[in-house]
Amino acid sequence: MRLLIKVLVSALIVALASEAGKRSTTLASILAALPLTSILILTWYNIDNGDTAATAKLSTDIAFAVLPTIVFLFCFPVFIRHGFTFKNSLLGALAIMTFIYIPYVWVLKNLNIAF
Repeated sequence: MRLLIKVLVSALIVALASEAGKRSTTLASILAALPLTSILILTWYNIDNGDTAATAKLSTDIAFAVLPTIVFLFCFPVFIRHGFTFKNSLLGALAIMTFIYIPYVWVLKNLNIAF
């Protein structure tokens, strides 16, 4: 039952953000920039385990994971502007982001940053 509540609340928040974005691209960009997924995950994680230290660690790990994701956000519109389809732009940006993650995780590991 708890999983169903998580799914419904999370889906409702994402759907409302998506619908609000249809009314304004500015609103859509602000909502997209909000860490909605991170907020939901941190909330559900903390409710499930009640360990605020573990939730704080998860938040730090998410922060480190965001950096390579920014590459995706810059690459995607470049593909679109160069005539790629939406689907191929998504795939291309995802591929580049994936290739960025591999050395990024290696560098963090060698700097003894637990991630």
